[in-house]
Amino acid sequence: MSSQEYKKDKIVVVGAGSVGSAIAFSLLLSSISAEIELIDLNAGLAKGNALDLNDIQFLSHSKITDNTLEDSKGADIIIITAGAKQKPDEPRESLVSRNDAILRSIVDKMGPNNPNAIWLLVANPVDTLTQLAQHITKLPHAKVIGSGTYLDSQRLRFTLSNLLNVNQNYIHCSVIGEHGDNQMIAWSSARVGGQSLLSYEKMKECNLDEIGQNVMRKAYEIIKHKGATSFGIASCVTNICKVILTDAHYIIPVSCYCEKYGLYLSMPAILGRDGVKEVVYPEMNDEELARLDNTVSTMKNTLAKLNLN
Repeated sequence: MSSQEYKKDKIVVVGAGSVGSAIAFSLLLSSISAEIELIDLNAGLAKGNALDLNDIQFLSHSKITDNTLEDSKGADIIIITAGAKQKPDEPRESLVSRNDAILRSIVDKMGPNNPNAIWLLVANPVDTLTQLAQHITKLPHAKVIGSGTYLDSQRLRFTLSNLLNVNQNYIHCSVIGEHGDNQMIAWSSARVGGQSLLSYEKMKECNLDEIGQNVMRKAYEIIKHKGATSFGIASCVTNICKVILTDAHYIIPVSCYCEKYGLYLSMPAILGRDGVKEVVYPEMNDEELARLDNTVSTMKNTLAKLNLN
């Protein structure tokens, strides 16, 4: 055995609320072996959740502690769940502007001590905030990503699995564009067992628009009953971390820089130890391309209203 001390991977979760604590819980119960740090502006919340989560470490390969933005160092992945919540009738650019200030504060305090970290944004609007995070950190695009439409794509596959009575592992279909009300499904490139999903006999009985709306609105249904989504996104973020740390080269729809469009969008991307290896653009028909162009225009307009400096 080498005399050099073995360094465990380190994952830092910024934001110890319902989403951040669920991510920490999911990470601890996964096959990942890492040091996990939980950080929150409310230091007591971070400490309390870290102490509570310590009690499941007999089931875990990882260990968890609380820390501060200033003292955290040597992270391999920094997960940002902290962010301002949208006020009633608040314009999107106003929400993004408030989150811009939060992001700058986090980067100013964490950036110098974590030069090699991959930044993983989870706070919403995730695609735009991922763009902002890259602008603020000045890191290569590949090392700043967002959770994007990964959860939406999983919801879609689960929905189609139930409709078609086919195991979801054999359904390949992605939600792309922008996570939220403007998201879209790349139906043209969807496959079931190698066959075009749209030509699959059982799909002819399905209403595509209704499926898309149900997938998009599932988050609102969850929020109506419990106030926030947490477990689904936590599982998705955990898998993204696992794919990155094991250099697995899985294709996952995340918020990533799309050179073709000149901004961050949710698109299938090959992920590995250095972040995004390659963006895999799905095939789309003219109608889908036009819809995506609309989304790009909307996002660029939002970004243009921000004073990025």
